[in-house]
Amino acid sequence: MYQYNMRKQEAITSLHFLSKDANEIKPILWSKKQNKT
Repeated sequence: MYQYNMRKQEAITSLHFLSKDANEIKPILWSKKQNKT
């Protein structure tokens, strides 16, 4: 059970970082899209 909780915490943490990265990457991707047109 302890290991499961650790895994869950790791998953939540990595998801948090992924969403943070996504929020920083999105504007960059968006500006690239805008520049193409």
